[in-house]
Amino acid sequence: MKKKNKLHLFKHQLLITGIAAVALVISVIGSSYAIFTSSVSSGEYNVLQVGDLEISYVDPGSGYGDVLSLNGAYPITDNEGKASTPYRFYIKNTGGIAVDFKLKLKNDESIVAADNCGNNLLDFDYVRVQFDSTGTVYTLSDLVSSDYTLYEKTNLAVNSSEIHEVRIWIDEHAPNSVLGKHFHGKLVVELIQAGVDSRYTKSFSAGDSVKLVDNSNWHVLTASETTDTVVTLISDKTLNSNGGYCSGTCDTIAFNSECTTCNVYNDATIKTLLDTYTQNLKTSITNASGTLEDLTVSIPTMEQIAKAAGVQFNQNVVQIPSGYLTSSSYWTKTAYSENGTSVWYINGNSNQNDLKNATSTSGVRPVITVSKLDIATE
Repeated sequence: MKKKNKLHLFKHQLLITGIAAVALVISVIGSSYAIFTSSVSSGEYNVLQVGDLEISYVDPGSGYGDVLSLNGAYPITDNEGKASTPYRFYIKNTGGIAVDFKLKLKNDESIVAADNCGNNLLDFDYVRVQFDSTGTVYTLSDLVSSDYTLYEKTNLAVNSSEIHEVRIWIDEHAPNSVLGKHFHGKLVVELIQAGVDSRYTKSFSAGDSVKLVDNSNWHVLTASETTDTVVTLISDKTLNSNGGYCSGTCDTIAFNSECTTCNVYNDATIKTLLDTYTQNLKTSITNASGTLEDLTVSIPTMEQIAKAAGVQFNQNVVQIPSGYLTSSSYWTKTAYSENGTSVWYINGNSNQNDLKNATSTSGVRPVITVSKLDIATE
């Protein structure tokens, strides 16, 4: 699995609206939108969002116009209802893996509240609905046992799409008392990302202590949201020159030449060390359920350290609060802007960053970006 930002890999609702005259893309993390409404201004709900399911109008502005409504509607036969112009849309999976989802038709409580019509709603016993032109015609109240599910889809493949229609009308047998009643409907997309481990939905804050599946100890360097599949960590231990973790007196690493470019990772000594370490790490987490394609290894920048510590770094020596970031001395890959031979490092003895000439020595604490599935405990 390739690294992706903000993948939606857990159960959400998407509320689809039929109110725009242009194509609309809606996220699975949605707000309330009207499909069928009576008097609320459509502009109030014309909100554009983006997610792993893309919902777009196929023929906006046709049929009942920009807003499909039961306002002023009167009872008609099922044959007339099935012949009416539908609300038509397509659903496309724009994410990275296949998805399962359900489509449900429910009241849009936000519009009901905005329209102040809670005491004047059309009873579901009189609402007839057909999903797709060949679908069964239901009385909406008959679907209560399935939580008003109209359609279920298993394994919608990546980049695959489907076109669907919804027709809705008032039952021909409804009494005259239904006239003037309101119906505000919404289609709810209940999404379950097929085969996704729930650990993907865990969020992490900078400073959180975690353990990888190889039993190594780390702290979160960069916050990771519930929609991220990866997390960036800094090791609690420095590396020895053999690419293993230091458990006692640590080796200190020097550049093998003057830092003319101050690209620490490209220095032969540092690069060889990290390449060796990376192979060790890959071997140690081979049995993890995560994906090694997400793994990257480097050493930290001063900007990363300062942000995690909640301080500003602008090519100045700043105090780093005592804690996991200052438990040892180690190189960063941030060059000193005023010469080409000095690099910033974290001085574990004085809880601050400082400058060292490239021929000096310091430790190396790896920073990795890794799948959340490779985190064993917190």
